[in-house]
Amino acid sequence: MINLLNPMDDFTFILANAGRDVLINGIETRALVTNTSIKTDYTDKYISTLTEIKQGDRIEHNGLYWLIVSEVNGKRYEKYKGVMRVCNHIIGFKINNEPVCIPVIAYGSSIGVTTNQYISIPKNEIILTIQKNEVTEQIKINDTFVKWGKLYTVEGIDLTLPGLMHLHCSQSLSSNNVEFICTEAGDINYTPWYITIEGETELEPDNTYSYIAKVYDGNGIEHDYLKVIWSVSDGANSTIDQEGKLTAYTSGENITIYATLAETNIVGQLQVSIASQSITYSITGANEITHGYSANYTASKLIGGTADPNAVFNFSIDYLGNSNSIATLTVINNTQCSIKANRSVYYINLIAQDASTLETVSKEIMLKSLF
Repeated sequence: MINLLNPMDDFTFILANAGRDVLINGIETRALVTNTSIKTDYTDKYISTLTEIKQGDRIEHNGLYWLIVSEVNGKRYEKYKGVMRVCNHIIGFKINNEPVCIPVIAYGSSIGVTTNQYISIPKNEIILTIQKNEVTEQIKINDTFVKWGKLYTVEGIDLTLPGLMHLHCSQSLSSNNVEFICTEAGDINYTPWYITIEGETELEPDNTYSYIAKVYDGNGIEHDYLKVIWSVSDGANSTIDQEGKLTAYTSGENITIYATLAETNIVGQLQVSIASQSITYSITGANEITHGYSANYTASKLIGGTADPNAVFNFSIDYLGNSNSIATLTVINNTQCSIKANRSVYYINLIAQDASTLETVSKEIMLKSLF
């Protein structure tokens, strides 16, 4: 039975039995959604709820986003009631160089949606109605976005209706820019997009490794159609190409790999390290040189047990306090030298210094007599 004295009780009963769970600006509540009696070109519905609503609020109902487009003049019969209109698109804007997915009500003959008889829109222009919130308020004149394969520029922003923004946008003929494909809103409770990098983190020198970057929006949805720009930390000897292939060079090097979403501030990072390899040195040649004769000596640098073909040594003699006339040093090339014994009997040390690391190796040599 209808309670004429307390209609609040009747609405509570109807809300409990015929209402739906909806989200109002991301917060769950119970609401009664009904068809409007007004014929329009839009998909409009009434929403009635005990929760306070206002013009510009965004409703999630039946898998779609809606905006309250009517004024809500306070509580009437202990409930709030307004008209909501379905958002027919979700557009990926770039706000402060970061992608943001925003549900919109889009109007324009070029996209097959026209407004009512009181508004006329040029062929290459569209109007977007969006919720006014902390994120969307950062949209500025001359901001751009890509939709329907075309680049649009925001040329006007209408803020005359509380809670709503009307963006007047014009299109370019074509666009090479990438469209951010959106399936969920990302402006309310905004969470930035992010990039993860997958691949090895413990590397060996002189090897090539492949890395994969994945771009996610704030809702954790992957956007695998987006390409990234690869780079490594400044000063790194290792290199990475735009296919994500890293060539590791210097042992013991710590590197940061970066994957950046083009024309945005979205950057993923991965720390990798190249294993240090043991370096050993040796000098080969005779232990003794007879007075008046010469002998050749070779210095070697082994990295991980493999000879370094690019090694360069600086050779010198430690005469152990004796005159430097007792032996003569002649450098043959980067790794070889010759010593002639001018006198006997003496001991000297041949020293080879690695030109790159300044590490040294020495060999004791006896200058002996002929007899």
